[in-house]
Amino acid sequence: MYAIDVRAAAEGVSMCFASGDTPGLTVTDSDPYAVVVGGTTLGIGAAKNRVFETGWSDDLGSLSSGKRTDLGVSGGGGGGGGGVSDVYRQPSYQKGVVPASMARGKVAHKTVLGRAVPDIAADPDTGILTGYTDTDSHGNPGRYRTVSSAGTSLATPLVAGLVADAQQGRKSPYGFINPLLYRLARTHAFHDALPISTSTPQRDRAAYIAPDDTSTSANVDVFDAQKRPDTQQVTAKGYDTMTGIGTPNGAAFIAALRRGHWTHSGG
Repeated sequence: MYAIDVRAAAEGVSMCFASGDTPGLTVTDSDPYAVVVGGTTLGIGAAKNRVFETGWSDDLGSLSSGKRTDLGVSGGGGGGGGGVSDVYRQPSYQKGVVPASMARGKVAHKTVLGRAVPDIAADPDTGILTGYTDTDSHGNPGRYRTVSSAGTSLATPLVAGLVADAQQGRKSPYGFINPLLYRLARTHAFHDALPISTSTPQRDRAAYIAPDDTSTSANVDVFDAQKRPDTQQVTAKGYDTMTGIGTPNGAAFIAALRRGHWTHSGG
């Protein structure tokens, strides 16, 4: 895959990959020539305003027949992948943006700075319905259902679509876009996803999920779980291994891409 990503970058194409819907890092995502998209949990208020945004790493607590069960991130809550590569060293575009504390890894008993993942993020649960048809034990088709969850496989095309919007009308392609994204880190082009803390209002720390036709028990979705048995990733101010440099800030993101590319290209 590395050879394909290098060729794409040389031809002016960005290869976007989902960070995955479980904690951890794959070799494909750790490729320094890949644009890797993680996930966030976005809280939207009654006035359709942004109430909070944090890393997508949800612990699921289930209540069934009076018994409470902690299913964890991998057991049903879900969360974006990420971490530090032990194959690829830190690329130049991440220097000065990714803290050393988030890039350290052990290779052959030596501490080195590796390629950190993801690069950018988007909310993987909001705004789209995914349809599927049930099958019974004999393989016969059943009812058609829709659910509003799609994971980082949704977050990735959302980011790619915004980049395509910014590309419209430009005379030259962005090419491999990671260097430009990291030059725009800590600017208004991005929203910084912040961790859930004890000062966060209780109503913003978790969500009640009522039983429905896809679930027979009531659940509580606890946001931004940081349990070591589940994940070694963290959500933090600035770059982090849950959400990268942040989420695109709509029109400001598109405008910043256009200005940044124009300036860098000397146009």
